[in-house]
Amino acid sequence: MTTTKRKPAAAKPQSPIDLQTAAPGQLLDRNDLKQITRKSRATIFRWVCQGILPKPRKIGPVSNFWTVDEIRSALAKAIGGGQ
Repeated sequence: MTTTKRKPAAAKPQSPIDLQTAAPGQLLDRNDLKQITRKSRATIFRWVCQGILPKPRKIGPVSNFWTVDEIRSALAKAIGGGQ
């Protein structure tokens, strides 16, 4: 008798976060930031080290979050040359 392995369930795709309409205090996790920027985890944390993005807030031992306001401001500076 042979057994077949089941494929893991595919992750449900999240609806993209819209920075224009998101609530100012809304928290964004790494996956949200990956969707918004279309960049990898490594690039996001490289940008944090380079000062392009702010350091994330720690919630618990492993959870990193940013606020919508922080990301809006950081991306506006990055795109607008710091204006």
